[in-house]
Amino acid sequence: MKLIAVVAFLLVINVVNSQYYESCVNPTGVTGFCQPIRSCDSLLNILMQYRGRQIPYDVRIFLRRSQCKYYFEPWVCCPSVTEQTTAAPVTTVRSTVPSTASRLPEAPECGVDADNRIYGGEETTIDEYPWLAQLQYNKPRGRTGFHCGGSLINQKYVVTAAHCIGKVPSDWDLVSVRLGEWDTTTVEDCDDSFFNERVCNDPHVDVPVEKKIIHESYVANSKNQHHDIALLRLSRTVTYTDFIKPICLQVNSDVRNLNLDGKSLDVAGWGKTETSYTSDRKLKVAVAAYPNSKCQEVYSRSGLTILDSQICAGGAPGKDSCNGDSGGPLMEHYESGPIPYYFLAGIVSYGPKNCGTEDVPGVYTRVSKYVDWIQSKLEN
Repeated sequence: MKLIAVVAFLLVINVVNSQYYESCVNPTGVTGFCQPIRSCDSLLNILMQYRGRQIPYDVRIFLRRSQCKYYFEPWVCCPSVTEQTTAAPVTTVRSTVPSTASRLPEAPECGVDADNRIYGGEETTIDEYPWLAQLQYNKPRGRTGFHCGGSLINQKYVVTAAHCIGKVPSDWDLVSVRLGEWDTTTVEDCDDSFFNERVCNDPHVDVPVEKKIIHESYVANSKNQHHDIALLRLSRTVTYTDFIKPICLQVNSDVRNLNLDGKSLDVAGWGKTETSYTSDRKLKVAVAAYPNSKCQEVYSRSGLTILDSQICAGGAPGKDSCNGDSGGPLMEHYESGPIPYYFLAGIVSYGPKNCGTEDVPGVYTRVSKYVDWIQSKLEN
């Protein structure tokens, strides 16, 4: 009798969800209630129709952004009954518009992410930050290795740190860029964390580097590491997929001049963690942008000068970019409409010797100061 009563009570809750569930707004701007996905027919039906098959990217991004909390199971923002028939269940955000090598894509062609050496970080999902690149080097005695990161900005170019080219051992040769990677220990990467459905990516892609372009004002042996930015021109045009997409740059002045102080930014990569030299899987961590004036106070003790072409972020204990993340992205999450996207705010440059040191932020190249330089270097 008790079991019957419990079931009856749950059914009542599902019928009158407006009395028991918090109100919310889904990714397409439709109002609804935050409730278990099993009680939301419109979203459950979307998920069930792909059972046993690859869930399309736009469906995954809609469902993930519909999740409002997790309580023993995913809870989603379910459109109210009167609006379910008019709510668009899927938001198309595919970045498939062709771009030439001399063109920087703009949202929604770039920066669209499926979803917060990283130190104190957590694993990303399999399709998070699809612009992340790994830089591969040929080393003596036939060895190879990945020792820096970068960000895909269009179909032919990756942006990274100049020190990943000009400050590596002289017998190392940067030869290729790897895109579409998640787990470095497997050929096919699969993730079971998406609504308990198995999602697998396409095989990663290794693209030879055709040309290395270091900023003209960069000085490799300078402690300050000013103008720590470089471009890598790839030997062939990259095809965008669900797992390989470009990040946006601040081409327009309205976003180029935004004050980021105190804003939460994301860093991602495969660099040093608390327990190992590198991580097998892509990691992420949130860091707060640090005022340059306070950052200068910290680094002046070491005789360093922070310019406005640099940005500082972090300073919270145990959360930082670290060795192996060099050249990787510091990302600004920008919301303008129902689909948020990312701008490349910074490039990992340097930081404290002990990653994640309290009150010592990491230093990044401020990309907004170099957008014109980047555009001047792009060729067809």
